[in-house]
Amino acid sequence: MEFFLVQNFRFESEEIQERIIQHINEPRFRGVYLLLANLLPLDAALEMRGLIEYAANTKNHILSDTFVQLLNLRLLRWREDGTLKLLLQQHEQKSQSLDLVAKFLEIVGAKIKHEKELHLTIETTESSLSIYTPLPVLITVDTPTDQDVIRLVEIAQELATEHTQKAGILIYKVPPDTTARMEIAKVRLRDHFVLIPIPLTSIEKALPNKYECRGLLEEYCDRYLQRADFFDDKNAISDTLSFFGRTELLQRLGEELLRYQGVGLFGLRKSGKTSVLLQLGFMLREYPIVHIDLQRYGGSRYGAALFNDILQGLSTLETEISLPQFEPFSLDKSAAELTGEFIQRISEYARVIQKSHKYKLPILCFLDEVERIIPTSEDSREKAEEFNRPLAKVPNTSPPAPPQTIGEGRL
Repeated sequence: MEFFLVQNFRFESEEIQERIIQHINEPRFRGVYLLLANLLPLDAALEMRGLIEYAANTKNHILSDTFVQLLNLRLLRWREDGTLKLLLQQHEQKSQSLDLVAKFLEIVGAKIKHEKELHLTIETTESSLSIYTPLPVLITVDTPTDQDVIRLVEIAQELATEHTQKAGILIYKVPPDTTARMEIAKVRLRDHFVLIPIPLTSIEKALPNKYECRGLLEEYCDRYLQRADFFDDKNAISDTLSFFGRTELLQRLGEELLRYQGVGLFGLRKSGKTSVLLQLGFMLREYPIVHIDLQRYGGSRYGAALFNDILQGLSTLETEISLPQFEPFSLDKSAAELTGEFIQRISEYARVIQKSHKYKLPILCFLDEVERIIPTSEDSREKAEEFNRPLAKVPNTSPPAPPQTIGEGRL
């Protein structure tokens, strides 16, 4: 009887998901849930966290404990061929990505509903997308394909909305491939579907700042909503789908930085230097990056403030290991006085980051608008000395490689 009943709890549909939740506390269906531990695809079985939450809320572990035991038996059989490790890594990546996106949407004032298949539904929102709600949010941890785009459109079509035009958000970790880009253009032109692609890296950088999260969402809404002009960009381009060309330049810059070379990037105003830095940061996202805008460092004494901002950028990196927290440097001290302690603190960050599973070394520091701190003949001697600081004596402890720098200026 349980075998035939379990067929009504398998496969994928909204009705089946509601049925799983509806009967979770009924003893007569206990055997059905235990059969699901063996019959569901392993990744789907791992996602049945509702049993664990139910056990935690009701203090009734009869069902959840046996379910976990059966699941563990399946996992043991997968250990020998290495499939288990890959599966668990993929499952962890999916869960982390889903949690990040959910947090981002909640911060921007969206009411969301968790769905299966790694997607969410925005039921209401305070953003310019409000007229399109409800709308789906699909998250991909691999390179998005044309099938992901098609699936997003299908999910949107299933949602009942008063607005005749449908919309959806595609969150990607790796930029879409060529077929996905063509499909995005096709559904936009043929189906008049509003598809808004947002890189997960940008979401990670914006969190947990409420204003940065809202600004990020509005930036992409303005870019991809109907009648948007993709060539009318007054600011630097952070969107990987709107950035074209300069692939060889980005590749060369990345290789030089990873060989511990300091690099200067020069060009005329509005020639795309900051856009290159943003794309370079996306390309090198496996490395810790601190991006500093030097426009506000116009005084003669700015070294301490600059050092503090670099250290602050490192202290806020999202890692599974607790990063060191230091007291800020006193702003009345020069860069020369603080260099030794600054290098020691950077070395401490490098030591901890090296143990992290999320980032690799070296630490990269992008200094934007570097001409703001270059001294001229009209500046004071103090500013020149701040820029050309003398080398400080560094303890002989062989610290990890220092942060690499890429700056930009105008000719």
